[in-house]
Amino acid sequence: MKTFLKALLVTSVLFTCILALTVYWSLYRPLPNYTGTVSLPGLTEAVTVKWDDAGVPHISALNEADLYYALGYVHARDRLWQITLHQLTVQGRFAEFLGEDFIETDRFLRTLGLAHTARENRALYSDEEIAILQAYADGINDFAAEHTGKLPIEFSLLDINPIPFSVIDAIAIPRLMAWNLNLVWKSKVVVAYIAETRSPETIRRLLPGVMAEEIIGELEKELPLETGSLIPLLELDNRVRALLNMDATMQGSNAWVVDGSKTSSGQPILAGDPHLGLSAPSIWYEARLNLNGKNVAGVTVPGNPLIFIGRNDRFAWSLTSLMADALDFFVEVPDPLDRGRYVADSTSADITYAPFRIRREIIKVMEGDEILLEVKSTRNGPVVSDVHELELFGDRKISMSWTGNHSGNEFRPGMALNWGDHYQDIIDHFPHHTAPALNLLYADQSGNIAHFVIGKIPVRSGSALVFRKGWDPSESWQGYIPENRMPRIINPPQGWLANANNRIHEDRFPYYISHFWEHPSRIDRIREILGNSSGLDAGVMKELQNDVFSHHARNITGYILPVLQ
Repeated sequence: MKTFLKALLVTSVLFTCILALTVYWSLYRPLPNYTGTVSLPGLTEAVTVKWDDAGVPHISALNEADLYYALGYVHARDRLWQITLHQLTVQGRFAEFLGEDFIETDRFLRTLGLAHTARENRALYSDEEIAILQAYADGINDFAAEHTGKLPIEFSLLDINPIPFSVIDAIAIPRLMAWNLNLVWKSKVVVAYIAETRSPETIRRLLPGVMAEEIIGELEKELPLETGSLIPLLELDNRVRALLNMDATMQGSNAWVVDGSKTSSGQPILAGDPHLGLSAPSIWYEARLNLNGKNVAGVTVPGNPLIFIGRNDRFAWSLTSLMADALDFFVEVPDPLDRGRYVADSTSADITYAPFRIRREIIKVMEGDEILLEVKSTRNGPVVSDVHELELFGDRKISMSWTGNHSGNEFRPGMALNWGDHYQDIIDHFPHHTAPALNLLYADQSGNIAHFVIGKIPVRSGSALVFRKGWDPSESWQGYIPENRMPRIINPPQGWLANANNRIHEDRFPYYISHFWEHPSRIDRIREILGNSSGLDAGVMKELQNDVFSHHARNITGYILPVLQ
């Protein structure tokens, strides 16, 4: 009996030691060290990184290359797995590491073409911009190379190594955020399905008045197409969002700014609270950068060096989603005698055809054969109906126009925001910004406040709510809303500005921006408080951010309670 107890005790101690060692090796050993000096190959001069009590790094450097190298290194130190997940998404490489169950996910992501668009847009970046992005990428890669044996546990669980980070990844990640904010993709499929399967009376009950009447007016232009067949594509999109913890139903934002006439200090105050999906780790990574005495602080997204929302020495800014309609679906008709081309114009006596543009992609599959994917595109955009292995639409195809696939350089205006001195820097540089479309609320030390709309909004004919005819050139996009016609307000007489994803223009505005605005309950409450207040301070702003009162909720409670009772 004693021998048995001794054996049991020895076994228990041994098991406990092995368990403790496993926990240490897997969980604690990869944790970063916050003290000491590190010699890094990518630095030309000394860089200082200090962490405050909240764990926010304060990075000080004497030149841009060193500053952004250090930021890349710190991003990788704290968020390497998150960066890798972003890379797998923009490159469409999940099947390579997770197996055949993710082949269709990769087909969807390759067709969406975030990395392809980034490669094309690289030519729009200056040598100086590429050098900054390369320094940032070098910082990420050097950290990964130096910590091969001490990587986050996700790498061990999946038995994979970090993917070399490139400039293309850094360029692509803001467009991934644009897709994250793109709620129109789902909304248009749902609206088209309702239009196809429901009577005009039901459409009027299900959709807001303006949308319903516009759709009913388009029903005479019947497109023989079963839009319900797009549901498999929506399921693939849902899968990608689940992998990234990007819950589209949770998105939106508030931002407002008041000038000195309404504050106790006589200086403007800006407040912003973006409503992105909850995730661990957060999509945001807070940082403070100091370059030769100039400062910028705010939130970054691991995988890109920009401060997206924050403040510098001269001004502060916050962002909300514009809720812009920056996407359309087109019904395309392939030539029945030559499937390599499609009908480009059937509106004249002689039908004209154009060849599909073909982009070939190789999808690697863990423990499986490589797959050749041919991504077809028309003048309107990539053919998304080919994503699914089945022929979802018979003899027709669906292409997608989305501004996120168009040319642009979001890094240039982003740097102007980070290091600029005046709102004119924003006005000068934001024509380079394509996607996502955003509201930008601004306040500076000179007392100015402003609301800018940034991003490209397409100009199109007819209704934007139904699938468009790919064989009619007049239904293709006709450029973008001119920059000088985009909504813009600087120093309004009421002394405050706000946005809560609400409609931003009056009925007389000559261009279509969206039907997909958020309900005005949030902006109504913000207007009520800011419009009737004075002597505001930061404490009042925090209270408003946490305010839960809704006039809309109060109004509908009278209808709901009797039913519940």
